[in-house]
Amino acid sequence: MKRPERPSAKRRFSWGKKEKPLRASQAKQRSIKKKKKLPPATVALLCAAGALLLVVGAYLSTRLVQGLLGQEGPGASPAAVSSSAPGTSLGPWATPAPDLPEVGENRLTLREPSMTPQPEIYRNLSHGSSNLRLSERHINQPSISGNEIFYSAGTGRLDSGPVLTKLCLYNLETQTEETIKTTELYNGSYYETLINEKWLVWLETDHGVKNYICVRNRETGEDSVLKTCENGKPKLRLSGDILIWMEQTEETLDRLYMIDLVSQENVALFSFRDVATYGVSAPDISGDYITWSGPDPEQTEEERAQGETSGIFWVDLNTDVGGDEIEPNVYRPGTYVHEPHFDGENFIWIDSNKSFNSNLYFRPLDGEATVIAQGVTTYALGDGIVVYGKDEAVWVYVIETGETCRLTSANETGIMPTVQGRTVVWDTTSVDGENRDLVRYKVLTDEDLYPLGREEPGVPVTAPPTSAPTLEASPSPSATPAAETTPGPSGSPVAEASPEAAAQGENDGGE
Repeated sequence: MKRPERPSAKRRFSWGKKEKPLRASQAKQRSIKKKKKLPPATVALLCAAGALLLVVGAYLSTRLVQGLLGQEGPGASPAAVSSSAPGTSLGPWATPAPDLPEVGENRLTLREPSMTPQPEIYRNLSHGSSNLRLSERHINQPSISGNEIFYSAGTGRLDSGPVLTKLCLYNLETQTEETIKTTELYNGSYYETLINEKWLVWLETDHGVKNYICVRNRETGEDSVLKTCENGKPKLRLSGDILIWMEQTEETLDRLYMIDLVSQENVALFSFRDVATYGVSAPDISGDYITWSGPDPEQTEEERAQGETSGIFWVDLNTDVGGDEIEPNVYRPGTYVHEPHFDGENFIWIDSNKSFNSNLYFRPLDGEATVIAQGVTTYALGDGIVVYGKDEAVWVYVIETGETCRLTSANETGIMPTVQGRTVVWDTTSVDGENRDLVRYKVLTDEDLYPLGREEPGVPVTAPPTSAPTLEASPSPSATPAAETTPGPSGSPVAEASPEAAAQGENDGGE
């Protein structure tokens, strides 16, 4: 007898067809499943257990809230908040003050601020800050020299083409702005503006293959193009007559160049092959010291596969440059290094390519490395201070005392700080709600940084060696010792300044 053909899959699952009746075994299994029910006693027991869990959870939640409020029970008053800052009067807070770290304790082990602000004990240095009266709506990060600020600016829409189309000079003493140049390059913009008493330097780019390194002699007023870079925008740095920059010259090759603006002598200081991460790390020049980061010369390939560490290289223009071969000094901190700074006495750097959790390190030439703050991407080394941005605020680390102070007020946004000497400039949010950059500045004084005076001001740190030693990595960095009156977790909110200080810090000439 011929076996009937099995219907095709298309026919079996076609829409609108009558379902095939269940076999007897399948019908029996479904019938058994439908008949299974929990006994009433079991249902009652589960309901009782659920109710008990709800009661216990409510009790524990109540006790937890009472603990956060510092209360021992119903009706108890909030626990008193203590502060070691003299003259500080703090009211009760929903979250009590955390235990203060001991000197040298790693602050990074403390929790970040919660939704309820913690009491602070950082000094607030925002009093006396002033606005720059700028005519343009947007500006790039400026460069400072004495009473002058040099920057690129513009008033166009950020989403409709180039904006930074003008070069401007601002005089802090006279509060006047001067536009010195406007780009004529198609799709052109200005970046990397640098200034000192003799030179103005900038980068003019069409955001393509035309990237011109330009310089103006301030004595003669003459402009000239030093170099054309075809592989992206180089990072420029200036000190005295020396200009340095990092440039990609081939697909896998980056070079660090130095040029004397007077003699126009050009020297390649260092080369990186197949290490693109260091090509995007800007070099630094401070006085006679040129600094950059590169691969750790003593790390093996096996060690690098487990976690890359870097070397901080530097040369002294007085002793290390001029011969047939340049032999840089090197410090091996035991971390990855991005954009280091060195002024002959102190190093600062971050340990990632400006990621949100970058650690900012500080190390004296003859001391140990410490972590100043976490979550830092913009930072600069000034005269006895480190200035950095964190949590949309500007902070000042005083090198001599180890104290961290806040430079922006508690209700002010501060980003992209830069410093020259003790003049700090930063961008903030306009109070009038306009879509424009509001730039502020302050010149810090000894009274700001050393309210208790200085025992031995101006004691120089031992100069770096003239040979090429390799400094061994320091022990694991500890947290920066805090001054007795200013400990606290990094990033904690800062208390408002006193009424007198607040009055002194009012905008003295905003837009």
